[in-house]
Amino acid sequence: MDSAVLVKLIESVHGEGVSLEYVAGMPYWEMMPGARHHDALMSIWSRLTNERKGSGDCGCYPYAELTLGFPDGSVKTPDLSIFCERPTEREGLVHLIPEAVVEIVSPGYERKDLEIGPTFYLGQGVKDILVFDPRSNLITHFRRDGVKSSIAPAVFELECGCTVPISQVD
Repeated sequence: MDSAVLVKLIESVHGEGVSLEYVAGMPYWEMMPGARHHDALMSIWSRLTNERKGSGDCGCYPYAELTLGFPDGSVKTPDLSIFCERPTEREGLVHLIPEAVVEIVSPGYERKDLEIGPTFYLGQGVKDILVFDPRSNLITHFRRDGVKSSIAPAVFELECGCTVPISQVD
């Protein structure tokens, strides 16, 4: 599908209570998340933003719900993308591959977040994928060298040096 057409379609449904992603030639529709999802996202965002402990040259720039365009033509909107530098694109798709992504699991979308997303992100060069289920407080951390699970609260040191604390959500 032509990326300009795809972006227009994604933008056209944005305010309609659904989101659309296009991954490896397949469309994925999802209802917009509820309050628990947003509480979890904002909790992670605020702690990461206030605790930039990145080492080296990584600035640890978090962006919530930023639409990303990937080299294979896929378009995804992770709940949280973490970059070492600010993306240069200020409107539309961002083509910079994030260092890490955080996905918050919504009921009914576990397969998308725990099976499809991590494999896709790792294949595109994302180094760390954190998937948090706020109902169970389970956090699954995907990296090239394997998968580990933890229970919130927990703190994750990313390959880029950024620190991501994840708390329990009521």
